[in-house]
Amino acid sequence: MPSIWTTYRWHPDATWRTEMVLVRDGVEYPIVPPSKYAKHSIEDGRLFMFHGKPHISLTVARSRMPGEKCDPCIQAFGQLGDDGKMLTWIEPQIGRNDWTTTEKNWSFFEYSGLLHAIYRHAPEHLVYELNAVGKVTKEYRTKSPVCAYGEPRGGAAPLPYSDGKWIRFVHCNQRNQKSDVWWNYSIAAVVMESKPPFRILQISKQPILVGDELYYPGNKHWKAKCLLPYGAIEQDGGWLVALGKNDAACVTANIRREHLNL
Repeated sequence: MPSIWTTYRWHPDATWRTEMVLVRDGVEYPIVPPSKYAKHSIEDGRLFMFHGKPHISLTVARSRMPGEKCDPCIQAFGQLGDDGKMLTWIEPQIGRNDWTTTEKNWSFFEYSGLLHAIYRHAPEHLVYELNAVGKVTKEYRTKSPVCAYGEPRGGAAPLPYSDGKWIRFVHCNQRNQKSDVWWNYSIAAVVMESKPPFRILQISKQPILVGDELYYPGNKHWKAKCLLPYGAIEQDGGWLVALGKNDAACVTANIRREHLNL
């Protein structure tokens, strides 16, 4: 039986800060960032393979300082050891990945032996090719199909689909009001080209799954209508998708082709 790796975030104390854990075949290992980020929040763990080795991308966040207009965070990635140890740590030189804004929801994949990062889905699909130190060596921009129920973001690494295409599972953020209390996160499938320029060909016409208002008692960080995918594997002719639910629970969904709404 193949080894199963998953991750989750948790709150080590009563504050907003979170830490990450690797679960490998049922055994838990802490994922420890560089010491300079020991007091930061580590979240949004997305596993992917690169050069045959397990890697993880992470969001590193800190609390907003007086005068700042956003919650600063950056994206980092690196090779992950069997015990959760970060064997490498790279902060890609993409966008404003320098603590001056909120950089998150990137997804990484390998193509032709090179690492690529999906930076944005809409209104254009923006993919960067990266070198060994995370510097951009090539850029691909293509127009994306319109999604009627929110902006596609984040998601799991691409998987083989059909006719040489890839499939990804992403979340769509529908901002109904100014406050994030009214936002709704749903799950969609994205079918994309498996070679440059990695154009998005289809996106679910309707959500596959939608966020709900199920409350988890005792969880002070609970948020309604929040459903986000972080990883997926092929299973039994469909896909097993790992989801974060209402900022309070980890769940999985068995999604089959008839559920994709393409």
